[in-house]
Amino acid sequence: MGKNINSYDLVPRILRFDQVDRETRDTISETQIAVSDEDIASISRLNMEQKLAFDIITAHVYNDHKGSFFLDRPGGSGKTFLYKALLAAIISKGFIALATTSSGVAASILPGGRIVHSCFKIPINMDISKMCTVSKQSALAALLRQAKLIIWDEAPMMHKTGIECVDKLLRDLTDTDDLFGGDGIECFVHNNNIQIPKDLLVPYSTEEQSLNKLIHAVFPDLKSCSHEDYSWTNRAILTTKNNFVDDINNALIEEFSDSTFEYISRDKIADTSQQAILEDFVSSLTPNGFPPHKILLKANAPTMLLKNIDPPKGLCNSTRLICRSLRQNIIEAVISCGEFAGKEVFLHRICFKSDSDPDCPIAFERMQFPIRLCFAMTINKAQGQTLDCVGIYLCEPVFSHDQLYVALSRARNSNSVKILIKPSLSDLTSYDITPDIVYIEILEIAQL
Repeated sequence: MGKNINSYDLVPRILRFDQVDRETRDTISETQIAVSDEDIASISRLNMEQKLAFDIITAHVYNDHKGSFFLDRPGGSGKTFLYKALLAAIISKGFIALATTSSGVAASILPGGRIVHSCFKIPINMDISKMCTVSKQSALAALLRQAKLIIWDEAPMMHKTGIECVDKLLRDLTDTDDLFGGDGIECFVHNNNIQIPKDLLVPYSTEEQSLNKLIHAVFPDLKSCSHEDYSWTNRAILTTKNNFVDDINNALIEEFSDSTFEYISRDKIADTSQQAILEDFVSSLTPNGFPPHKILLKANAPTMLLKNIDPPKGLCNSTRLICRSLRQNIIEAVISCGEFAGKEVFLHRICFKSDSDPDCPIAFERMQFPIRLCFAMTINKAQGQTLDCVGIYLCEPVFSHDQLYVALSRARNSNSVKILIKPSLSDLTSYDITPDIVYIEILEIAQL
């Protein structure tokens, strides 16, 4: 007779880690962040303005003085360079410094970077009565107390309620009112139309023809892209909403070379009695943060990670990846940007639950690879990136503070930007004019 696996003292087949285990692992990983020689060397290469900010902030850290600082400079002026220098200086001396951002892509650029929702447990459903779900006795709370420096990149892009949640959390953990002071800022929207220079515009004719012109301006010849040279992946089309992103990605994957792999999710409705009736309906849903029911991929296609899998090792929400090998149950990919660029990773299907999205009409689980195509991405997802070529597709105007500025400042220079504006029905000739939304109060406070 054969042997039974239960006869051996092996690790149980199903491993379950509770929230305490995860927070403890996160805490340990923060204390093990390695500082690169390049980041250490950046301290000596700071310009005069960067050095002034660096000296003021580090003086507070080393003298154990509390303080809050707001850095306001245009894109490309060296804010990220300064952040890396600060993190290198603090961490190299054995202190804990946390790097957080409002977007996963920006988080992947900073050493040990994490998105603020992960770092502070900000609730997904924004409500003035909500609090960050961090217990004062937890490992995460201890980590936040020990931190000598917390950097929050792209903070103004976070919802006001999210900033207030972090304010309340840090006051509670430190038993003081010193950190953010006040209950937030009541902002009013300043809506100002701006005219885009003609040399940046893709002229509007019909929606299909104009979009094709924009696509080919950013990705001139996808079929000839080398399997070894990924320099073309540092290009992207930015737009305002996910449905526009999906349309562009679906059009571009058709032009991409190589054979298509189709990955279908397994969707399970919470009320199993409705599975057969609602299965097709559930397949059509893509709640916030979910991968699509059907993912079409080709080798060397650019994709974006949709979940924090292992942030200390570069696998955080919005990390950009290049698919190298596509198999039935695993995808081999390489990180294409940030501190971990070039690192090989392996992805498998994971479970997504819709109960975190209040707008989802039905509770269900989706088992799927945690990625989506990213020839195009939303403007908010592009925060913190510097791209070689940027296309901006404004089928609808921007809808939040500084969003247009974020889109326009992603490229290295204006020659690398192309913009397509869909004119309003009331004025079909206004393809060079778009609203720019600005919260005047934020700018006034920045001048103080």
